[in-house]
Amino acid sequence: MTENSSARSPLTSSVTLHSALLAAAVLLLAVLGVVTQLSLDTARRNEVQRALHDTERNTQKLAVRVGEVLDRVDQTTLLVKSLHETGNPMSLSGLRAAGLVTLDTTRALLITDRRGVVQESTSPDVVLNLADEDDFKRHLHDPAVGLSIGAPQPDHLNGGWMLPVMRRLTHDGQFDGVVVAMLDPGSLTKGFDQGEAPGTVITVIGLDNINRSRRLDGSVSFGEKVDAQKVLQRSHKIRETLQPFYSQVDGTARFFTALPIDRYPMVAVVAVTADAVTAGYQQTRLRLLGWSAAVALLIVFGTLVLWRQARGLDSSRREARRAKALYVATLDGSLDALC
Repeated sequence: MTENSSARSPLTSSVTLHSALLAAAVLLLAVLGVVTQLSLDTARRNEVQRALHDTERNTQKLAVRVGEVLDRVDQTTLLVKSLHETGNPMSLSGLRAAGLVTLDTTRALLITDRRGVVQESTSPDVVLNLADEDDFKRHLHDPAVGLSIGAPQPDHLNGGWMLPVMRRLTHDGQFDGVVVAMLDPGSLTKGFDQGEAPGTVITVIGLDNINRSRRLDGSVSFGEKVDAQKVLQRSHKIRETLQPFYSQVDGTARFFTALPIDRYPMVAVVAVTADAVTAGYQQTRLRLLGWSAAVALLIVFGTLVLWRQARGLDSSRREARRAKALYVATLDGSLDALC
């Protein structure tokens, strides 16, 4: 029984050594895989968070810019309203000549009577009657409406598009027409796509779910239907999950930030394509995977070397056992001969 145990002991030792080598190699490869995955996750998270930080800063700038443009229009319409209602009307051309009205972002400024007929305009190329316009009807029937920002509409006389920004006029407390600034919708996002990655979208959306200005790779579009509340919700979701959403307009996956514009029922959005955001991460990913593959090969190679050494050690042990057995047998034979 003792001889059998001692005979099996070297074999058991050999199997144990080989198993230990395999277990160590598998453990090292598993640790390498976990470390690599954690490094990849960290690299992607850092890249996305950096991009979202940039989009948030740009969105804040866009919101401020849109607010400033609308503030100038608001002040202009308030001035016209004040002069009209205090009995000190002044022609629009006179206001412009006096430097009280600037039209840097406005195609035209006009005044209508209570029937919607245009009485005065800074441009001869305007429609003559606004009575059928929805915004005009709102001001006609609701005294509580302040400054309304209408949906973009084509300028059939001059080409392009206009954004009617309208304020109610009164006389003796009664509706007496409107003052309208025909804003160039492209001015809301002008210049904000310079230096941005291809595919970056700069957008201003009304809370009525109508796109006021959407700039993409130098081209501007208007009037698309976009759910503003859903955009705001998805913006928060992106910050939580660090995953992109697909555009409601063109179906492209983008990371974006959406912020309400102070004092106005609009939302500013800056969206960057997922490919642009993860471009740096993809390079980091390739480097990490390359290093991981190299380390994995070293582990496998080292395991094979140790395995061969273990086999050589086993072979040496077997040779030693055979030599010992031969020596014992020879010694036993010699003793038998002497006896």
